[in-house]
Amino acid sequence: KPLGQILLEKNTISPQQLEEALKAHWRRGIALGEVLKELNAVSEKDLTDALRLQGAIEPHKLNHFSAKELGQN
Repeated sequence: KPLGQILLEKNTISPQQLEEALKAHWRRGIALGEVLKELNAVSEKDLTDALRLQGAIEPHKLNHFSAKELGQN
């Protein structure tokens, strides 16, 4: 699933926050998760949890990578 969909389903962000973040993501070409953090819509933990659910981070690697280092969209 896309990161934004996961965060919506977990009620971590609102549809409006996702729309705003996606516009910035497309305009600026930076990872969606980073935009959401810049907008204070998600915490690092929220983002990491969603990336783990997405399968972008293997559970045993959670302590070794930040979401920024992974460059996830």
